[in-house]
Amino acid sequence: MSDPKRQHEWESERRTLERYVADGDIRCVFSQAHLVEMAPIDRSRTELATAKADLLVSLCAGYALPSLDRLVAGELAALRDGRPRDIDVIDVDGNWYPPIDDLISDVGTKVFSKDVVSDAIAEFAGNRAQRRAAAKKLLKKGAPSPLFLRQLKTETPGVECLEIQKTYPMRDEDAWVIARYIRGQARRDEAQRAFEASLRNPRFMMRWFASENVDVTNFTSWLRDSSLKMKSVVDEFAALAKRIHGLPPDQQSLVAPQTVLAKREWDRRPDEMAGRLAQRLADELLPLSALELPLERLHDTCAGFSTLLRTFFDAAWTATGVQPRAPKASDLGDCYHAMYAPYVQIFRPDSFMAPHVARHVSRFGTQVVPKLKQLVPAIEQRLLAR
Repeated sequence: MSDPKRQHEWESERRTLERYVADGDIRCVFSQAHLVEMAPIDRSRTELATAKADLLVSLCAGYALPSLDRLVAGELAALRDGRPRDIDVIDVDGNWYPPIDDLISDVGTKVFSKDVVSDAIAEFAGNRAQRRAAAKKLLKKGAPSPLFLRQLKTETPGVECLEIQKTYPMRDEDAWVIARYIRGQARRDEAQRAFEASLRNPRFMMRWFASENVDVTNFTSWLRDSSLKMKSVVDEFAALAKRIHGLPPDQQSLVAPQTVLAKREWDRRPDEMAGRLAQRLADELLPLSALELPLERLHDTCAGFSTLLRTFFDAAWTATGVQPRAPKASDLGDCYHAMYAPYVQIFRPDSFMAPHVARHVSRFGTQVVPKLKQLVPAIEQRLLAR
């Protein structure tokens, strides 16, 4: 709907959705996975990425789903404590991102590069000998010394703003606050608010990705790298299945039940993996959590986590048939999207992934719409029933 070349084709759907949003009949929501997939990986895709962000903001405003780690941590905490899962996890202020407290505390070490410090030294230390003497006083093991920090507190932020904006998606006014924080001229809570204000603005983020000296892979690599790794795993499944299908029938009947072609065994794999993975994630994500999780309730309480795993295994299975579907690097990203399906009433996935998602979320009352043209009719049917 955001492609400038196809706007006329989708104008009716777009206008209808915007009207329903404006009237308060529906609430559209976005997630971390959406933003990662929208980010332009090359300059030629910049216009489309910004158009997507504009439409996203037009429809969703600040309604955002929690980051993947926040959602999983919430589900695991409910499982550990014996509580039902939270039904409504949507944030109204656009907080789609993971916790960033560690970034605020670490931002100073990222910005104080050797060149920045050298420039600062040169401002008040004249000749070479003086600069060396100043460097010894100002830098302790490569980090700004207390003396340097005191000096910074008395000066106006300058080059640090540019350095910050090369690393983080910061508007000018927010980068200024961060730079003042580094210099000891602003409080930590002010820096935190400035940092988050820029992150909450998808329109700005997509335009920042398109600017020079910005490496988009810093933002997208966590999903795209893991997707490529998982694709290689599924490729191995597919290669093994192809070899088995090529065996004589008598050998195939003996081998297949013990391999990836045994569907019953395959369907058990996500359940076996879920328990081990959930316990490991609980140990990492939940503070002071040494308790064994009650895994018998895992698939009901950890609905998003369960849907992600089961959808992935369903999709991977299609690569093992007699006429296999070639796995794509985008499959894992689609499974990450599926993690949010139990928390909305209508979910519009990739058309290939739709039946796999629907199989696992119908019990949560989620309606899966496989085609974009079917979205508005599905919404209207819900509104009439309400």
